[in-house]
Amino acid sequence: MNTQIEVKSTGRIKLTGDEVHVWLVPLDTEPGDFARLLDSRERERAEAYRAARDRGRFIMRRGILRMLLGDYLGARPESVGVAYDGNGKPVLVGDLQGDDIRFSLSHSAGMALYAFTGIGETGVDIERIREMPDMEQIAVRFFSRGENEALDALPPALRKEAFFNCWTRKEAYIKATGEGLACPLDGFTVSLAPGLPARLLSVAGNSGDASRWTLVDLKPAAGFAAALAVKGRIGNVHYRRWAA
Repeated sequence: MNTQIEVKSTGRIKLTGDEVHVWLVPLDTEPGDFARLLDSRERERAEAYRAARDRGRFIMRRGILRMLLGDYLGARPESVGVAYDGNGKPVLVGDLQGDDIRFSLSHSAGMALYAFTGIGETGVDIERIREMPDMEQIAVRFFSRGENEALDALPPALRKEAFFNCWTRKEAYIKATGEGLACPLDGFTVSLAPGLPARLLSVAGNSGDASRWTLVDLKPAAGFAAALAVKGRIGNVHYRRWAA
């Protein structure tokens, strides 16, 4: 990421019309009182985790989501209703479901990433960069022809970074559309070369759709790749790191 402001949620947070707020949250801290913010189904899911670390991470992810949404919406966190549709996209339910805030969350290896905006549908994804012996096979199976050609054209030393650039940008986009894995991953093409801007280059069967979306390359922490997708034009992205 660029400059991160380390803050702890303490009250009402305002979004302007062209802003996106991105929050990075380390999850390997004591979950404390966050469990009280979870609904009954989430508590059941938390209890189903056998490992205390995984249970704590889940409680942190869901509790902080409700706390942040409460701050953006001017509501008590425990009153914020969040549900997940058939493709896993989180949505507001209950008294606050008519609000126009859009949000997304992702997690990997003890880090969570949240995005909030009023611009349009949004998606965010984070992945720990790691060795993957089957990287080429995954790319052939899930990436578009153009993405595979771009990946093959890079020097071997850059391909791992490019792979994770591509993967997080594709995940962010399908989260934003709400299609999830129902959307064929090889049906659209994103840029992936390290050092070049993140872009949605094309969408199969819809030549004009790519221009409606903005992709942003995020650098949340050393050893992680991340991306943001928003339907519309972004004015500013503000980065915040949760202070435990």
